[in-house]
Amino acid sequence: MTTQSDAVLEHGTFRLLPGTEVEAFVAAAEKTEDFLKRTGHVKARYLTCDGDGLWNDLIVWTSQDAARQAFEEVQSLPEFQAFFAPIDGESVEMRHPRILWQMSG
Repeated sequence: MTTQSDAVLEHGTFRLLPGTEVEAFVAAAEKTEDFLKRTGHVKARYLTCDGDGLWNDLIVWTSQDAARQAFEEVQSLPEFQAFFAPIDGESVEMRHPRILWQMSG
């Protein structure tokens, strides 16, 4: 078990635009990995989808500032524009709760 007082969980929920192919969307997400690794502030990322088509993009950041800085940078990157394009913008909800406790497996 680990306590991480500065770490935050970026929790984005959204739906894809009608007609978006899941495999193509996941491939676009994979292309964002290099940038996220280069920041040096991502501890983990999970992309999930439930049976009702609600997606979750979960990123564990070392700090709120790191998450905010990365968000500013990704707006102009082609790989993130391709990732954001099939997302229904009206369905997006973002949260950045602080991680107070984490269990390791």
